[in-house]
Amino acid sequence: MGYRSNIIDVDVGSNSVVTIERGIYQFDHGMKLRIAGIETSDAIEVHYAFKGMRHVVTDTPVKDGAIYISSIPDEVLAQPMPVNAYIY
Repeated sequence: MGYRSNIIDVDVGSNSVVTIERGIYQFDHGMKLRIAGIETSDAIEVHYAFKGMRHVVTDTPVKDGAIYISSIPDEVLAQPMPVNAYIY
């Protein structure tokens, strides 16, 4: 059985929305989003949602050097569909 990481890497550049289509699966609890390419020293917020969701679930990532690490909420991993991460 192969090992699969619980971290998904994204480089946002000038994008503020990232769609996570690969690397997460329904009920993959404990997943993290490692975000690079943000040019601010301020705290950021990530809002997670999937298509048809009536609200967002918010996480405040931890900054580690030039990288932010966000915990993907289990609530959005309960559905078998791509997850959008809105980065503010």
